[in-house]
Amino acid sequence: MREAQAGSITGIAPTIRARIAYADGFWRPEDFDDLGNPNAVDQALADLHTAGGLRRLRRGLYWRGRQTAFGMSRPSNADILEQITGLTHGIGPSGYSAALALGLSTQVPRDETFALPIRTPTGLPDGMKVVSRAARGGRLDAKLRPQEVAWLEIAGSWRDHVSDPAEAERQFRAAINSESIRPERIAAAARTEPPAVRRTITSLLRAAGRARDADRVPVRSVA
Repeated sequence: MREAQAGSITGIAPTIRARIAYADGFWRPEDFDDLGNPNAVDQALADLHTAGGLRRLRRGLYWRGRQTAFGMSRPSNADILEQITGLTHGIGPSGYSAALALGLSTQVPRDETFALPIRTPTGLPDGMKVVSRAARGGRLDAKLRPQEVAWLEIAGSWRDHVSDPAEAERQFRAAINSESIRPERIAAAARTEPPAVRRTITSLLRAAGRARDADRVPVRSVA
């Protein structure tokens, strides 16, 4: 029995190596369902990880990157979260990570922090923190970009992360002018945000000359 299993793994492993050799990206066991014998696929992937041919990010998720002088390249935390959650919008930086992304701070946090519009998933890689915003479904409905989520996060922690409100207003206005953020989407998403966030976003929109969008931010949150 063991010899048959070993033979199966030996036959599958070269096929897997050939498939991932020239295709940087994420890999899962189900990507090799056509090979049959899921146990052999799992073992072959585990062996490739041990040998340095794959990076294991969490159970059932691997990464094939470019080899550098410092080892295999690593995907961004944002890309990893997208793979884990299956979400393509509504995710963005939070806390000091948001302040850094928006140019409101030069402080680089030890761990990159993200806000997710769902419950926090398990098995996250090291160097990444997540805060759940599962009750704020407006972020998903409005299909917010990362920078738009960052502004909502900063609006909720304004006193902690904004030392120069006038500069923050200038950055917000510049982001609108460059079309990095869409004020109408932020206003729409604000319907499920806490009162402090809605007040700050309304103020930012008015300061940016977007009174019509500011008027669309509800006084009370809507679940």
